[in-house]
Amino acid sequence: MDCCRDTLYDRFSDSLKKGQNQAKVALRRLQWRSATTGNVAMQIWLGKNILGQSSKYEIDSHKGMAIQVVHFGSKNPKEWQFTLE
Repeated sequence: MDCCRDTLYDRFSDSLKKGQNQAKVALRRLQWRSATTGNVAMQIWLGKNILGQSSKYEIDSHKGMAIQVVHFGSKNPKEWQFTLE
């Protein structure tokens, strides 16, 4: 087009934004159609991005907590103690 990129954005920013928004709408429509026709990966992606769902699991650690295990399988129970660090 023989002009600077900034010139295009300055003169046609409204048209560019409108086209970008239309592209986003079309993409969302295709994603939704894909998810509703059984694409599990798309269902998961939309769930995470639209519904805020997550597949992260956190393990709560308790440092310095003692665990006592008692085995009652014999006449003389055995005890073990562990300290989590």
